[in-house]
Amino acid sequence: KAIEMYERSLSLDRNATAYSNLGTALYQQGRYADAARSFEGAVALPGATFLHWFNLGAACYWAPDLKPRAKQAYETAIEMGEAARAAAKVEPIRVVELASAYAVLGLLTEGREAQQHRSRAAVLLATVEPPPRDAALLVTLATTYEELGNRSKALDWLDQAIKAGYSRKRIEQSPWLKDLRADERYTRLGK
Repeated sequence: KAIEMYERSLSLDRNATAYSNLGTALYQQGRYADAARSFEGAVALPGATFLHWFNLGAACYWAPDLKPRAKQAYETAIEMGEAARAAAKVEPIRVVELASAYAVLGLLTEGREAQQHRSRAAVLLATVEPPPRDAALLVTLATTYEELGNRSKALDWLDQAIKAGYSRKRIEQSPWLKDLRADERYTRLGK
């Protein structure tokens, strides 16, 4: 139903928000190539934001034939995110998403370049003071630590996210947390 509603919205007004909403709904259903096409629509319009590029990167990462585009999208997201940080104070969630973009670039590159991306992600994460009940921020922290290969910290943050009310159903939809969900410690979270 959400997809139908967003497609209708897009037919009435082609704007970045409508493309992004449709892309998010498709992404949550695991339709990554379709989501990427929708996010491509968002970034093609004037005023595309860090989040549009970040979401495009995520969709492309999980669509088998689009990994090269994922790297480009994350690089653009990082440029925009770093420019925003230099210009003004940004919300903690955006800093964590920026760290996540660096972490994923660490997965998409090799050697010294990959290590530089992971190091930059770690530096950004160290600057964040998460509000204790911000479930979306807490799950983004968990995801970023999982992307960095730090399962223990990922589980700690995910436990806090669940205790703050984050839906297990949404966790089950995240391709980034698939391997973590197979960890036996996952079943004990939130208790």
